[in-house]
Amino acid sequence: MQPAVRRARLGHDTLAYDPRWAYGVPARPESALAWVQHALAHLTPGGHAALLLPPATAGRASERRVRAELVRSGALRAVIALPAGASVPLHVGLQVWVLQRPEPGGPARESVLFVDTAADVAGPVATAGCAGTVPSAGLLSQWKQREEDAAGIERPEGALPVTPRAGLRALRRPYFAARSYFTMDEERAATGDDAVTYAAPEWRDRVRTLNAEVLRALGYDAKPGTLTVVRAEQSYEVTVAHAEKDLVALDCGWSPEPDDALAPDGAGRLLDEVRLDGQHTITTGSKLASFLFACEDAPRYVLLLVGGVVLLADRAAWGEGRYLAVSLDRVLERNGTKAGGELDTVAALFGADSLRTPEEGGENPLATLLDKSTKHAVGVSSELRDGLRLSVELIANESWTGCARPASARRRSRNSPSWAAG
Repeated sequence: MQPAVRRARLGHDTLAYDPRWAYGVPARPESALAWVQHALAHLTPGGHAALLLPPATAGRASERRVRAELVRSGALRAVIALPAGASVPLHVGLQVWVLQRPEPGGPARESVLFVDTAADVAGPVATAGCAGTVPSAGLLSQWKQREEDAAGIERPEGALPVTPRAGLRALRRPYFAARSYFTMDEERAATGDDAVTYAAPEWRDRVRTLNAEVLRALGYDAKPGTLTVVRAEQSYEVTVAHAEKDLVALDCGWSPEPDDALAPDGAGRLLDEVRLDGQHTITTGSKLASFLFACEDAPRYVLLLVGGVVLLADRAAWGEGRYLAVSLDRVLERNGTKAGGELDTVAALFGADSLRTPEEGGENPLATLLDKSTKHAVGVSSELRDGLRLSVELIANESWTGCARPASARRRSRNSPSWAAG
């Protein structure tokens, strides 16, 4: 089963006490673990299920308690990482989660089987959206040369950083200085009281200033202003943090959590709403990104700036519910400055050197990289594809057999060897 995990509106408020959430209430912006618990709730004790899920499900901070309970209870039996190209979307390596509903009085399960089939397939140097990616050696070499050339040369005040990674490394101190203001009154802000956030001029100014510093650190000459866009022969004025060919940056609220970038009642709200007519207003960054992608001469990328988070929306993938988000808060705190490390990866994925359209025309470097990644994914060997397909079919058949088998038969086979034994 491959659930529609990006359908985030599950009626969170009305389903908060749903009996299916035996392992914890799923996070509001994401629905992957809601589907996991839905599947478990419909199994008989001892029954199996296999779900095809995005890799972010295994690492999203907002869902760690639910994951921990799934492991602690023995409901999660195995996680199988598939190589990119094994299933759509082709450029992302999905995961098969094998589940088993615990049996009352059954044996304790203290381990989970992890299988990484992706490690057996050589892939491109970087693939956007996958954890653990590294920037290409060519880009690192360019940055090293530019930094060496600029060493010892006095730069004018206000100049952009030599490279996006140099900008991120220099951002650490001013970021945490600005962050202290937002965390002082976190408890009151968390109640949704606009008086201390969106309705407070000082808070709004500080968010804009921090977002502008993030943009400049990534190599963009942040120029806030008004962008005129056309949709269905109607013109609209959109307030932007920055705009250039094929890229628009928008100011949202402040949060250190990537999930909050899409929260419609929290940090995902725009600082400047867009009034379409007397009855309709766009209030969130995610909805404005969708609106911009549907306009004439639509940008390729939209950056949602959320203080401690940057979210990259790509027009080619946004409609499928796919995007890339990073918590600058955590990245800057870990301060991974080694070559090819975490800071370099963020700079390579979100920086101007990767997203900016070349003056001479053609695709930007990140779009070119993704195109190569997709072509490589399509080229995964037919033998491996067939093997993975057969494995998924076996898992599904075992799950169906387990559900259909009488309870007495399941009890007899409870201690027999299993393909998912940890």
